[in-house]
Amino acid sequence: MARSSESQRMSGETIGFTALHRPGRGELLLVAVIWIAVAIGLAVASENFGLLPDTWLGPMLMGLLLLFPFGLISVMVTSARRVLRRKTKGDVAEGLRSMRIHWPVRRSGSGYGRWAKSELGLPRTIADSSLEAGLDDIPVPAGLIEPERVRSSRPGTIVGCLLGGLFAVYFASMAIVVALRTPGTTGKMVGWAVAVWLLCSVVIGVLRLPIVHRSRRLPAFLRWLGRGAVLYRAVVVGPGWAKHGRRIWRSDRDLLLIRRRGYRLASAEIECMLVGVNGRRRLTFSGVGDDDFHLLLQGWNVAEVRMDLIDSDLG
Repeated sequence: MARSSESQRMSGETIGFTALHRPGRGELLLVAVIWIAVAIGLAVASENFGLLPDTWLGPMLMGLLLLFPFGLISVMVTSARRVLRRKTKGDVAEGLRSMRIHWPVRRSGSGYGRWAKSELGLPRTIADSSLEAGLDDIPVPAGLIEPERVRSSRPGTIVGCLLGGLFAVYFASMAIVVALRTPGTTGKMVGWAVAVWLLCSVVIGVLRLPIVHRSRRLPAFLRWLGRGAVLYRAVVVGPGWAKHGRRIWRSDRDLLLIRRRGYRLASAEIECMLVGVNGRRRLTFSGVGDDDFHLLLQGWNVAEVRMDLIDSDLG
């Protein structure tokens, strides 16, 4: 059976694929263009007009420079909320447009009273079309699964880890030197405490790398520390449902959206949203290879929805 351009058959359940918006790409270009334009404008104004108070060009450019952060925040918020790329076509895309779904800026958001997923024939899961090959390798169980806790992630980058580690080691060494040369006990204790804290940040930076913490084989505390999820309540996923606190999402009624962020690879960071009548919940994972993401995708797409397991002890 041929696979359509917008759907994939997995264990009897359809996963829809369409071009979802990736927040963070346009913002980087916008920042570069505006800052270059303002810098050139200020240089020209300074050379030709001296930026005197009685000229209009200098104050105008300075005003634009001061207002720029507020405009950037507005653009970033709008981009983070958008679901589809512009001019995206297809049945899945048109269904999402008609429902007017938006991503929550924070981790959670309100639900939608007028919910027409079933009437529009939308699938349980809708993912960005660039993720089709990666999701194709994730098997969905055909039988009953047990509820599991799923924790989101705040994945770091190799560049960020290296730069942060170098700075932390440098300042930690300075703190140790200060502690050794300080005669007082209090000064020594403060210096050693700062050094230990900085060295611990290096370890946390390494644990934040997706390749380190995405596997559930890592000891639980170290994995949660690297995922940045120690203080957050996990989402409980069962056969055809997901639960966070008092909010419950059902795969036969609600939606799971999966998209990429910015220029990051699908193997480094993806973002999911559970959305329905009971609310919205945003979950970030360390790429399509993240074990917790596998649990979410597999549980959500199990053929038989078993709401009798919703009162599991995990919840």
